[in-house]
Amino acid sequence: MGNRQHLLEAIVKEAVKLTLLVKSNGLNSNQTIMQSKKLDDLILTYQQQERGR
Repeated sequence: MGNRQHLLEAIVKEAVKLTLLVKSNGLNSNQTIMQSKKLDDLILTYQQQERGR
């Protein structure tokens, strides 16, 4: 359960970062796009782990 909790916390943290980047830089900045990919990877990892339970 610890890893699941850690992943969920990381997803929330990265989502907040993405929200702030979108507000300050817009949707098409390189930084925003990279943050979005990082968040996507975390969510995918979480989904894969949940399917494997």
